[in-house]
Amino acid sequence: MGVRGLQGFVKSSCPHVCMVVNFKELAEQHRSRHPGGTPTIVVDAMCCLRYWYTPESWVCGGQWREYFSSLREFVKTFTAVGIKLVFFFDGMVEQSKRDEWVKRRLKNNREIAKIFHYIKSHREQPGRNMFFIPSGLPIFTQFALKALGQETLCSLQEADYEVASYGLQNNCLGILGEDTDYLIYDTCPYFSISELSLDSLDTIMLCREKLCQSLGLSLSDLPLLACLLGNDIIPEGMFESFRYKCLSSYTSVKENFDKKGNIILAVADHISKVLRLHQGEKKLEEMLPLGPNKALFNKGVASYLLPGQKSPWFFQKPKGVVTLDKQVLSMSSDPKSKQEVPVCTHPESKQEVTTCTDSESKQEVPLCTYPESKQEVPMCIHPESKQEVPMCTDPESKQEVPMYTDPEPKQEVPLCTHPESRQEVLLCTHPESKQKLPVGMDPEFNLEAPLYTNPETKQEDPVSMGSEVKQQITMVSDPEILKVARAHHVQAESYLVYNVMNSGEVECSNSLEDAMDQALPSQAFVYRPVRQRVYSLLLGDGEGGASTCPTVKEWFVYSGNPLRQPDLVRPLQMNIPEQIVTGDEKWLLYNNVERKRSWGKRNELPPTMPKAGLHPKKVMLCIWWDWKGALYYELLPENQTINSNKCCSQLNQLKAALNEEHPELVNRKCIIFHQDDTRPHVSLMTRQKLLQLGWEVLIHLLYSPDIAALDFRLFWSLQNSLNGKNFHSLEDRKRHLEQFFAQKDKKF
Repeated sequence: MGVRGLQGFVKSSCPHVCMVVNFKELAEQHRSRHPGGTPTIVVDAMCCLRYWYTPESWVCGGQWREYFSSLREFVKTFTAVGIKLVFFFDGMVEQSKRDEWVKRRLKNNREIAKIFHYIKSHREQPGRNMFFIPSGLPIFTQFALKALGQETLCSLQEADYEVASYGLQNNCLGILGEDTDYLIYDTCPYFSISELSLDSLDTIMLCREKLCQSLGLSLSDLPLLACLLGNDIIPEGMFESFRYKCLSSYTSVKENFDKKGNIILAVADHISKVLRLHQGEKKLEEMLPLGPNKALFNKGVASYLLPGQKSPWFFQKPKGVVTLDKQVLSMSSDPKSKQEVPVCTHPESKQEVTTCTDSESKQEVPLCTYPESKQEVPMCIHPESKQEVPMCTDPESKQEVPMYTDPEPKQEVPLCTHPESRQEVLLCTHPESKQKLPVGMDPEFNLEAPLYTNPETKQEDPVSMGSEVKQQITMVSDPEILKVARAHHVQAESYLVYNVMNSGEVECSNSLEDAMDQALPSQAFVYRPVRQRVYSLLLGDGEGGASTCPTVKEWFVYSGNPLRQPDLVRPLQMNIPEQIVTGDEKWLLYNNVERKRSWGKRNELPPTMPKAGLHPKKVMLCIWWDWKGALYYELLPENQTINSNKCCSQLNQLKAALNEEHPELVNRKCIIFHQDDTRPHVSLMTRQKLLQLGWEVLIHLLYSPDIAALDFRLFWSLQNSLNGKNFHSLEDRKRHLEQFFAQKDKKF
């Protein structure tokens, strides 16, 4: 997480960057500087989970009451000294960080494999040195913190950017987490959760100003350093050769530093002594070996720029600058034609005004206005409206340009004619500087200027806003529904709902599952049928029994999934009871003793009842049932149970029964099959047989006998009919079952 190698460098090579502070004292200082304000700490909750979850038996997970008590104590400690906590959780994975997300998940798989190997070889749970977050912990933590009355937010992208933005915009006391990216962001102070002592409220503050002094850099240089070292966007190996070149030319190698420490010093030295000499004169791609990674590198640097911030590394001399006596003429690109459009800056008004090129005359038409001059403005006749349009005259070229008059403020705005569409394009005015800015921009310099909105092209936010937001087609077209879903997502009141409705892409991280145990299915498969029906509810159902919902992309981690691409999961309708076939087994005794309640007088002994033997005579009933009734059942020989071979044989008999009762469902392969998770049902042979039959398997949840459909419907009623009856042969059993099923109506 964060910048590669920076955490170890700070602790080993720059210990003065780590300062011991006390939250209680910092809160008092904050209140004295900001009277009436509440000291607020922004908590990166995803970084804090492993420090909050303290139960010793962490492999099995759960123990929610103990964990909830830890969270309550954590919140109570800060509230007692008047500090407000705001918790942030990861909500979405940005596409630019998907590769890094996959890389970490695959690494987690290897760590989990080590945990299970340790358990199998040592027959005990490993220590906290091998700790891995139990399944469901982040989701439980969100709702637990809300139950404690805490402000809990879920990000719309990676949480670190929104945490840093919130801390800067709300003048917070600091950020509590464990991510070196917070050393790079120019935001409020960064505190370490791993060094926090809850008893004294002492922790370590990592001072980015002192880090800059040690490296000889400024705060604006840190994003460039982070990208050259490697972070969540820029792979570490992309600039490996560049870093070694910096190290080879570095003359102040520290013998007491390790290799990674000297590399960081060498790269920082190259930035301060080489790159900064050409800052503003050369582009980054002219100073660094970016090659085809230019756009990715620019995105990486821009990802550290919070709202309102700018990077001096983006303010180079634009391509095509022509210096005149009192004017600076630069170039801007039209987003559709990719042609450069001149932009002139008036020396007195400091306003940027574009010029356009007439497609017929091939002459440049400057769009300049001189509002201070008292000269008359020429007029021209608009070819369509037949109305007079004021003209602007350039003092040098003597060419006249039409002006557009806004009907509300009655202000004249220059027009530019698009060379292809022949449509006049307005100049937009920046709301803060009140300067007229060109609508077209050079895609290499996505600065804080407005963009021309072309309906045929994708619109991108400036990189200074920190994240790339593209116009995209959402899965749900109703904007009001999306607005509500987004609000619930941000307030951490829902889970993955907005992801499904907005982009149709969801992800689920690792869980503690043994990849070597093939008998137990992964939770990704266990819950998939449930998710499919939730997707259908969120995205809408088709008519006539067929779903027209688009597929949902699932990035779910399970054994054997290389995560090269998402699984495409189609939504399934909810109202399909005629397709479900469920099966189960029950032992039937020959001698069924009926226990009845009896009332007795005080001090009177209860009536005696015969006790069943330890090994009663019994047979196993195997039955499969649908909404109409029993499809197929079989009584096994006395005291015989099922195995995988028998289970596969029974599935063949069940298929024959389905061919007779529901041939239309069999032909369309619409059977949804449900059974419990006993070993014969989940064995490899049985699963292969179900795959061969083409049935969708609604896998039974582990350790959940309370949701077995037949146990609390059919078998309960069947047992009531057996109580008090004695049978002498298997034929008696069969006759009783036939009579029992015949008495049940379709409503049952």
